[in-house]
Amino acid sequence: MSSLRVTLPTSLDLYVKGRTEQYLLGVPGLTSVSNRTIHAVVTSQIVEDQRSSIYRATIPTHGNVVLKFHLEEYRSMDDLREEASLYTGQLKDLQRTVIPRYYGLYIGGDESQEQFACIVLEDCGDPPRDVFHRNYSQDERIEILEQLFELHKKGYIPKTFEEENVVGEPGAYRLVGLRVPFKTDHKCEFDGQWYADERIPVDKFSCNWLFQDGLTMRVWAQWGRPFVKIFGRPYYNIEDYPCQPEIDELSKLVPKSFDEGCDRPILSGWFKDVKKMMDDMEKAGEKPLTAQMVMEHVKMPKFS
Repeated sequence: MSSLRVTLPTSLDLYVKGRTEQYLLGVPGLTSVSNRTIHAVVTSQIVEDQRSSIYRATIPTHGNVVLKFHLEEYRSMDDLREEASLYTGQLKDLQRTVIPRYYGLYIGGDESQEQFACIVLEDCGDPPRDVFHRNYSQDERIEILEQLFELHKKGYIPKTFEEENVVGEPGAYRLVGLRVPFKTDHKCEFDGQWYADERIPVDKFSCNWLFQDGLTMRVWAQWGRPFVKIFGRPYYNIEDYPCQPEIDELSKLVPKSFDEGCDRPILSGWFKDVKKMMDDMEKAGEKPLTAQMVMEHVKMPKFS
């Protein structure tokens, strides 16, 4: 039987308090490597929540991988088994082109007999930099939908499809988080026409599921009005404000005295002043400013 040895930095805690080594056994039929131990050295943590932890690691024979752990007590180990079954069954042919390469499912436990499962996947990169419709071009969004269409061709429709289900970069997007599907026997009638230059092709689109995902991603050229968000509220006259990443960075410097009800107009006006200053400096050929440098040029107003 194959096994997985995981080595963690002392700064990380893999459900087993204070331990930096953990051994797990491969699940027969769901592990690609047989009768030998593979050694994964964790390099960083990607995600941690009550149900799971996801780590980046290296394995000499596999290269860069992702280790996805689920705990038994949260009834999520079955989800991981379902995901492993998809990689080895219905979606097997899509490995390395649409979904990551799959290396195996392993089961382990600690002294308290609490079990956890680990799925080992190819590391295909980082999740999206922001929500789909904000910082992704229309071509990039359609490329992601093309990958989703490949799942449809196999009869698979995910229960949800969100930013966290996509990793990688243009030309190499991969879909991850293949939890229990909504359907596994879908007969997709999509004809490959995205109607990218039209508003919302309600009557022309031949797969309602892809159409709904396209709406969520705001794929169509004239869908909605672009906006930026300042403390959760959208502002549509985007030409008056810095871009969203700059707003997010500068928002971290807003003092705790800021009052949502009274001070929002003051803050909005300050962001407009920042945008004007940045435009003037760009016209003068000066280098972009950091958030701290902006504060030196446009003083933050006093709030309630």
